[in-house]
Amino acid sequence: MTMNDLYFLHYDHNETKSTALSGSQIDAHKEAREFIASIGDHQKVQFKTCLREMTFISTSYLSEEQKVKLNVLSNLNTGDHYQSDDALVFLIELLCGLKSRIIGETEIFGQFKKFYESLSPDQKIMFLPQSTMRFIIESVKSIRDSHIKHWGAHSYGSLIRKIVKNYSSIGVLGFGHLAQEIEPWINEKQVSFYVRNPEKALTEASQKSLQLNIKNSLSDSVNAEVVIVAAPVSSQFIMKLIQNTKLVIDCRALSEQTQSIKEMLITSDLAHIDVIELKDLFESLENEQNQLHEKTKEVKKTIRSLIKDFSLREAHRPQGWYDLCL
Repeated sequence: MTMNDLYFLHYDHNETKSTALSGSQIDAHKEAREFIASIGDHQKVQFKTCLREMTFISTSYLSEEQKVKLNVLSNLNTGDHYQSDDALVFLIELLCGLKSRIIGETEIFGQFKKFYESLSPDQKIMFLPQSTMRFIIESVKSIRDSHIKHWGAHSYGSLIRKIVKNYSSIGVLGFGHLAQEIEPWINEKQVSFYVRNPEKALTEASQKSLQLNIKNSLSDSVNAEVVIVAAPVSSQFIMKLIQNTKLVIDCRALSEQTQSIKEMLITSDLAHIDVIELKDLFESLENEQNQLHEKTKEVKKTIRSLIKDFSLREAHRPQGWYDLCL
């Protein structure tokens, strides 16, 4: 596999729920997802977040019938198929935070690096060769340092710090990547992390030289003015933990299968609790983010220039095909 063979299907939960999509587009998205489900685990690797899914495919590992089906899907113009240089452009823009609702956020980059590290050597060669991944990581770091360095104030953590400034105690549900992104912004408060596996969380915190108050979410009650939901737990589970809470900041991406805490509280004895959901966080950042859109145009030009240079470099292989696996 060469860099020009990079191929993935991207599924954005927000975009595909949009009422602006036509019936044919919705059908095309459904067909694409059915195709992804039909191919074997040895023919794909998947990167998933709460808002998007990316399925990396190497067409050389597909059957002729599957190739025909994939070609049909790519011609349906759903906008979710990316290949070769276009795939690199999309991926680097995504990892720079340019496609996030909070422009310039760093969480997606950390999640993707963790995903890549979890792949086996064979999977890396088949779907994301190290030479390509090294170029992606170096490009993202370069772009962030030279163009997006001061955009960090527009992040989940910075916004949450503003929201909780008048509260003293905070309970965070989860200790995953999002919770750890938020932690530096609220560590001047009295913070406890509630997790299902305290031993694992304590080990991870120790490895990162963090001294945190970690509790068992299954047995310890949450006594905090603010509860931040930074884990994919059920709404029913959250309701049991917020009896003594004044504010809930729900960072989950709500779907049709996920009940809104805000709506559940209205008809309960806890109607006095304020709730800020992910969509509310996005709305409060919208004005700030609009100011960054013009700046992203220049960043995207730089990304395309980097990829063009890399494509030309790939055409010259002093070590033959060996350099692709380095």
